[in-house]
Amino acid sequence: MPSRSKQEVDARQLWHEVFGDSLESVSRFFGHIYREDEAFVTYVDGQVASMLLAPRLTLRIE
Repeated sequence: MPSRSKQEVDARQLWHEVFGDSLESVSRFFGHIYREDEAFVTYVDGQVASMLLAPRLTLRIE
């Protein structure tokens, strides 16, 4: 299993804390933007690229 950056792990943990098991559903939509209420997660090549939890709160992983 490839190692993940601390930022990526934190992003995945944050999503899990906010939306619970929804992360498992989102993980099936790699390469797409998935909407659940006001949350958007973009996956690029199977990695979390950005997460928008609210209009003014954005978490980016580069």
